[in-house]
Amino acid sequence: QNMTVKPRILVIEDDPDLNESITDFIRAFADPEAALNGADGLYLAEEGIFDAIILDIMLPELNGFDVLKKLRAKQIKTPVLILTAKDALTDKLHGFELGGDDYLTKPFHREELIMRLKALLKRTGHFFDDDGLTAGPFVVHVTSHEVLINDPTSGLER
Repeated sequence: QNMTVKPRILVIEDDPDLNESITDFIRAFADPEAALNGADGLYLAEEGIFDAIILDIMLPELNGFDVLKKLRAKQIKTPVLILTAKDALTDKLHGFELGGDDYLTKPFHREELIMRLKALLKRTGHFFDDDGLTAGPFVVHVTSHEVLINDPTSGLER
């Protein structure tokens, strides 16, 4: 069995249905946590350790641009994928200037969000679809620095 730790993703999105939908479909490869407003999202991002953040801009209490500005001011470098209906070039540029790592506009395709998120995670050392190198009973996962035993009859404990 592969014991690779799933990347932790914080989803800051105020639409409860969309938030639940995103957390559900990224759960296949990630460990998601949800926040429904900017203040809660900022608190979780500051207190927890996440591998990436999916951030809406139009949020109650604290908008996404302010969340991003405050995170970067505190030297929190977690990759941020901005996911918003704000599709104007000025908004996109502003998002990147504040330290966003990617920008995807709504409505979006689920597959595109997944690919962009995985690309962000790869840049921070998370790898997917690493089938490993097989050597006798051992499977070496180069990217995660794991050596697993492929043979359940080997008698070795993990």
